Amino acid sequence: MALASIGTFLKAMREALGMTQDRLAAKTAGTDWPVSRATISAIEKGKHSPTAVAVMTLTTALHVDPMEVLDRLKIATAVPEEYRKWTVEQLDERFLEAFHSGRFREALAILDTMMARLTGSTSDDPARMKRRMATVEQRRAATLRRLGAIVAAKWSAERAIGLADDQRDVMARAYMVLVAAHLRLGNLQLGIDAAERAVELAPGGDDALAGQVLIEKGRTLLIASRFDEAFRAFAEGRDRVTKAGDAVHVITSTGNMGCCLAGMGKHSEAEARFRTAVELAEKERRPDLEARWLVEWGRVSLEKGRIEEASRHGQKALSIAQRGEHWQVVFSATMLLHRIAKAVDPETEDRHRVAYLKKLRGWVEEDVADPDFREFVAEMTGHGASPRGEA
Repeated sequence: MALASIGTFLKAMREALGMTQDRLAAKTAGTDWPVSRATISAIEKGKHSPTAVAVMTLTTALHVDPMEVLDRLKIATAVPEEYRKWTVEQLDERFLEAFHSGRFREALAILDTMMARLTGSTSDDPARMKRRMATVEQRRAATLRRLGAIVAAKWSAERAIGLADDQRDVMARAYMVLVAAHLRLGNLQLGIDAAERAVELAPGGDDALAGQVLIEKGRTLLIASRFDEAFRAFAEGRDRVTKAGDAVHVITSTGNMGCCLAGMGKHSEAEARFRTAVELAEKERRPDLEARWLVEWGRVSLEKGRIEEASRHGQKALSIAQRGEHWQVVFSATMLLHRIAKAVDPETEDRHRVAYLKKLRGWVEEDVADPDFREFVAEMTGHGASPRGEA
């Protein structure tokens, strides 16, 4: 399964460079660890397990980050045989169905198949072919992001931008993936720069996309504690996604506006935003978002010394998130309850909850932009927590 997926990926990268297997083998011949054409062929067909040295040699020759290959190995899945017989149009339709149903591994396998088909074919319209490849690469970046393969998502987004040329919407979406990647990797300024670029590129007539990039911009500014600027970006973004009828991003922007207000010390206004976000999430049947904003509401309650109310929000968020197996939110809700326990009794070790947090840490992605993750690591290592900013 993994071998076939990686083979398909390396083949697509080779063909994108217009390089034959013989040429690739010749390019590795001058290195300390040459790879023969026969071995390359076997790897691309998924019939040979490449050594770490072979992966390093091939990725260097193909100008691919070896960490991208390792990222993809963790999430590789088999491509159903019938997909290989489908047209690109059929694959595109199947991808959309898989992606929007949350079957991201299947969606990635479909995109890899599409890219291999496109790079291995000829066209009377090279410009159109390049545009299609840019769209597939941008979707691949977004899918990799959903799968938590951040390094792979970053490089895929970079390739999409290079292919896109005049496709402003594709480039804007790719830059949004770069925002998420840079934030996850702790590169805040690069995230801010990528968000600014996405805003510049988003077509003015596309309210949904224009609103989404403004929300991404707000996210970066919020993490940077630039609360006034972040609030304005979220407010403008919410207006655009409201026009587009994008309920999920309306909820997200509303909740994040509450985080900005909390950062400015306007707790009553922040609570009103969180209450609205929770109500909207419940109405739209988005338990992940309902739990997320209950946690934020609980944080404000805790800051205002309303312990019972904070505990009630935290317990409800935890219950909702556990039922839906939204582990990142489970971690945040548990951290809130841990803070409450420490507020009630500063001497408590809260052993049961700390043990659960350690277990959860192995299940969730390590996100240095996540204040809960930073605070927990700081507590476990004996260092002070960083200033709060919501991702």
